[in-house]
Amino acid sequence: MINRYSRVSLYADERAGLRSTLNKIINGEAPNLILTEAKRITLFQLFDLLINQNTDILDWLHQ
Repeated sequence: MINRYSRVSLYADERAGLRSTLNKIINGEAPNLILTEAKRITLFQLFDLLINQNTDILDWLHQ
């Protein structure tokens, strides 16, 4: 998340917004954003695992 919100922007308003969001994340003031990102990362990891195991998601759900 730090990498995403630390990216360079040509627009001053966007830079200020990104900086503000990053500070909120670092200070623990953005629990919804942190939770959403954690869920996204977890789903990507799950799908990568299923792909590597050649497992269909429906088969995995029924196990």
